[in-house]
Order: sequence, then C-alpha cells, then structure tokens
Amino acid sequence: WIPGTPIGHNTIMMASLSQYDLLREKLKGYRGAPGLSVSEKEITTTTVPSATEGTVFVVKNESNEDYTLQECVLFMVDPTVKVQHTPTLPLLVDKKSEASIVVTISGATQVTKGYLIFGFGSDIKYCLEIKVNVTSDIIKSLFPNEEFIRKKNKSDYQKKLSKAVEVDGKKPRMSGDGINIPGGPNIVPGTLRHRQKSCLPSLAEPLAMENYSDHFHKLLWLDEMKREGNIRKYDMFSVRLVNEGVYLCLDVPGLAKRKEEVMVGDKLIFSNPEVPSEEPVPDGGGAQQEAVPAFAKRAKNYIGYVHQIAGERLKLSFNHKFHESRELWDKKHDVMFTLNRGPLMRMHKALDNVQQVGETILFPTVKPHPPLPSPSHIPLEFINPTLNLQQRRAVEAIVSGACRPIPYILFGPPGTGKTVTVVESILQVYKRDTSCKILACTPSNSAADLLAERLHSSGHIEEGSMIRLNALMRSQALPLA
Repeated sequence: WIPGTPIGHNTIMMASLSQYDLLREKLKGYRGAPGLSVSEKEITTTTVPSATEGTVFVVKNESNEDYTLQECVLFMVDPTVKVQHTPTLPLLVDKKSEASIVVTISGATQVTKGYLIFGFGSDIKYCLEIKVNVTSDIIKSLFPNEEFIRKKNKSDYQKKLSKAVEVDGKKPRMSGDGINIPGGPNIVPGTLRHRQKSCLPSLAEPLAMENYSDHFHKLLWLDEMKREGNIRKYDMFSVRLVNEGVYLCLDVPGLAKRKEEVMVGDKLIFSNPEVPSEEPVPDGGGAQQEAVPAFAKRAKNYIGYVHQIAGERLKLSFNHKFHESRELWDKKHDVMFTLNRGPLMRMHKALDNVQQVGETILFPTVKPHPPLPSPSHIPLEFINPTLNLQQRRAVEAIVSGACRPIPYILFGPPGTGKTVTVVESILQVYKRDTSCKILACTPSNSAADLLAERLHSSGHIEEGSMIRLNALMRSQALPLA
C-alpha cells in the first residue's frame, strides 16, 4: 500500500518489520485537517473474539466544514489481527459537531502497537497510534486482588544493629584517603526520609543561583535513599565465605548485571546466625524467649570491606583475627550490605562551595554554533558495515551537528546497538577532524573499558591518541595493557 492512495472499507494492512519501520514515519504525518481530531484510547481485546467489546473513538469536527469519514484502516505487523467497526461507513461528521465510531479488534495474542487510520477522502487522513491490550480469563486470574505490601522481615535486626559489637576490617586504599571533608556528613533529613514528596514543589521551581545548592542537595538525598534500597536487596542469609589467600570472598548472584550498585570500598556487616543469644530474656513463666536474629545480639559482628569485584564475586578484607581463624569465618553468616557515602559527601561538599564557582560558570551564555557540513554534501563511509538503518541515521545526525549545541540522546533497551553507534560516531568525528577533543564518560569502569576496547580494536585510532583515565583504586590489569 502506498500512503495517499484510496483504501477499501473495513481494510486491514499487513507489513513486514522493515516495511513497518519505513511507513510508520509517513503515517505519523497524517493529522487530518485543521479542527479535525480523533480521541486517543487504548484498545482491549480478548483471546475469545465473541467476548471482545468494542472501543469507542470520538471524531471531533471543530471546523466550519462538513467532513465524511469514508474509511477506517488498521496498520499492524501481526497478520492474524482482524478489525471491525460500526456504524457502516461512510459517516457524515457535521461542522462544529462530533460522531462516534466503535472499533473492535480480534485475533491478537499479545500486547502490541499499531496505527489506526481514519480516511476523510483521498487527501485527508488522520493517523492514530494505538496500543492493543490482550486479556483472557487466565490472564485476569493472575492479576493481584489486593495491594502488595512488602514484609518488613528485616526491621528487627536493623533497629538493634547498633547495639552489636562491631569488629572493623581493613579498608582498601582509595584515591581520596586522608582528605578531610568539613561541613558535616549532609545526612538525609528525617522529614525528607519520611515524606519524599515534600520536596517536589521546590524542585519544580526554575533553577537559579539562589536555589542551586538546595536543589541539588535534595536530588542527592533522593538518589541516596534510592541507592540504599537498591543495595539492601543484596542482603543475604546463611551464606559461606570462600578463602582466596589475602581475601575472603563472597559470591553474590546477579551482581555482574548490576555491579554499579556495589563499589570498591563498600562495607558489609557479617554475623553468625548460629551463635546463641548472649542475653536471653525470660518471660513471665520463667522460660526463655526465642533467640533474636544474630544482627541484634551483643555478639561480635565482623566488618568486611570490598577490595575487588570479579564478576559475581566480592573480594573482602576483614580484621586479621577473623581472617586467620577458620573457626570464625568458615561458618554460615548473615550479610548486610551498606551504602558507601564517601562519594555523596564529596558531592554535597562541592554544592556547599558552589558560590565560589560563580554564575558565569554554572549558567553560561549560550552562543549559537554554526552547523557542520551536512552528511548529504559529505557522504559518510561507515567504518562498521553492520550498522542498521536507524543506527546509520543516528551517526549521520551526530556527525552533521545540525542541532548544535543541543545534545543528542541515544536510547533503547539492552542489545539494540547503542554502544556500536557511539563508537561509530566517535570514530567518524575523529576521522573528519583529527584536532578535535573527545571526552567519553561512562557510569562504570567496565563500560569505559568496553568503549576503549572497541575504539582500539577498530584500528582507526593512532597510537598515543587515546587515553583511558583510571581511578587509583583499580588494581586489576587493564584490558589494553
């Protein structure tokens, strides 16, 4: 089907994925005529066609002309989907009025998206992107019948943790050791911890020099509370340590996929749940109460610091007496993960001194940048021939610089080729202007290593032209060594 040509009534169009990608951009351009619109709704269908109810779409005509709805077309990849509508078309929509059309979709087996096209003649079409929800009795039976409330099964030992005797371990050598951070720890205020939404009105205010520090202090506190919750998900019970010479190691399932949440220097609290309570409390009948969790006892809890992270294994260093005594470490332990506030404290300290930076640095005057030569005038010779159409377009847009100084954002789920697109863009910019300075930043060391490896293996970066900056805390061999 060619956009713009007449379509028969009650028609459904099928297309391959590649055709779908090419046509949907054109379909989005069909927005009817001035004053003509269609209400946006999601469509719900069932796996039993006879049980599916239609969805009402309202066609509004706010113009001074009469329009006739002549066709209703569904554009979707899935060839099993069927569409019906009532009333029978054509349907007159008088000026300054509205009309309703009931659309029923059947045959869908999974949640999907498509385009519903309302035709008002060969020249006027209105395209509506829709989401088709699929339900059935089985799917409905899986829905929750009440709100989920997380059990607070760890609250007891969390409240009593401070009463335990802690034996500190050996901290790793960090790049900021010995640096005093005056001005207090900038802990999360109690009011914000219990009422996080209380800061939303102030965060919605325009950012200025007067509220700069307060604005980002609150954002850091919100981020800290989120990270506290994330890292506590790793808490483990009844696990054993593995001896690897100078380190005692802990295997943490799932850590490799989200290792940015656990960092070198983080503190882990270990307690032996098998140790009986040292202070049992008798009840009224003289019998002793059930022993409390190990974290709440007056027994010794041992602190281990993360020195290295290898996949899903944490290499920890403890007090030398704990490490040397197999009787202490070679038992089952409960493990509590804690957040390392050092980096957050440094950021809070920087905000406390923001007035010294000056308004000209924080709020610079943006000067217009002339666009670079368009890719249409300078054809790109792609270094990576495996890039798909969307990736090539992204590279062309970045290299052209047509929207400078507005930044470009590449987004998509894992495995969609964001890294290869960034690598190709860096190589193309470097290839066209060898005097340019490119700074590539990543949220983790592993991501920066991957980027450096891809750029190095391309063979287009001369020796000595790329520098991989590393934190002093890194002790493992670098990939490009």
